Amino acid sequence: MNTAIGSASVGPELDRRNMRLALAWCLAWALVFIAATYLLKHAAEYLSGPGRIGIAAAATAFSVAMVVAYARYILQADELVRRIQVESLAIAFGATIVLVSSWPLLEHAGAVHWDIGDTMLPMLGFWVVAQLLVTRRYQ
Repeated sequence: MNTAIGSASVGPELDRRNMRLALAWCLAWALVFIAATYLLKHAAEYLSGPGRIGIAAAATAFSVAMVVAYARYILQADELVRRIQVESLAIAFGATIVLVSSWPLLEHAGAVHWDIGDTMLPMLGFWVVAQLLVTRRYQ
């Protein structure tokens, strides 16, 4: 069982609270990222250089907050939740490496061009699938 410093919350209650917080930051980041991408692609001519940098910095700040919230969730989680998260991350990381390293070869073989910078969505998809599979294994 796990305790949070300065908090009476322990175990599953703390896990649920930390996961909700991590998901809230993830949603906030996704909305800011979408808005920033839209503004930088479609309204860049109306923004000054510092304005464009500020938009990118805001999206980056939200991504850092999301990672910190997720790390707190993992670090304060009970042993089984931590194990599921780490295994899921390992699977998603490995699958993303396979995709990123294989796609240029597939392009040379005739596949459509894909910007390697767009790996976030497949990586998150791999992570969600891995979460479902690993959680199912431990039930």
